[in-house]
Amino acid sequence: MKKIVNGIRYDTTKAVLIGKADNLGSGARTRTVMTFWEAWLYVSRKSEHYFLFGRGGSMSRFGQAAGRNTFGGNGMYQDLIPMTKTEAYQWCYTYLGRDIAQSHFEESGKDEG
Repeated sequence: MKKIVNGIRYDTTKAVLIGKADNLGSGARTRTVMTFWEAWLYVSRKSEHYFLFGRGGSMSRFGQAAGRNTFGGNGMYQDLIPMTKTEAYQWCYTYLGRDIAQSHFEESGKDEG
């Protein structure tokens, strides 16, 4: 996916994938629930801009409002969300684990562990 946000171009095909997480857990049978989500954390190669690309149900972080206090049906939505380095580190630490966070964010891992 490609998206320009605040004049910065984000592109999943050219960025480095740090890792993927989801909220399925083991034994889940379906991906059509409204709260399901899966996301990939990326960093752009040259500018080191971090972003999250994900998809999910209407009540997930990636869902889209269909009106005031209403979310769209039970379809899947996708979005690209820019993140600061600190936000990316915190997301990585929470969803991908301490080892991956520290190995990718060496400075942040030492400061925020």
